Amino acid sequence: MDAREQAEGEKRVRDLLVEPLLRRGLVKPGAMTKAQFEEMLADLAKRLAYMSGPNLAALEEMAAAQPGGNQGSE
Repeated sequence: MDAREQAEGEKRVRDLLVEPLLRRGLVKPGAMTKAQFEEMLADLAKRLAYMSGPNLAALEEMAAAQPGGNQGSE
């Protein structure tokens, strides 16, 4: 993936995953600073930049359906 594709992918992650989750109520964990939270979101966008729009939308729906995470299921 070249730099242009990476940047487009990161924007796609922000538009289709991060922003919708923030609108649904995703909040910064209390133990994390605002800068750490933004860094985590940027890292997430970098790591998921390869994903297609439909797959990101599906991931957003799955994450929204489990607002507390997948705690205690293992």
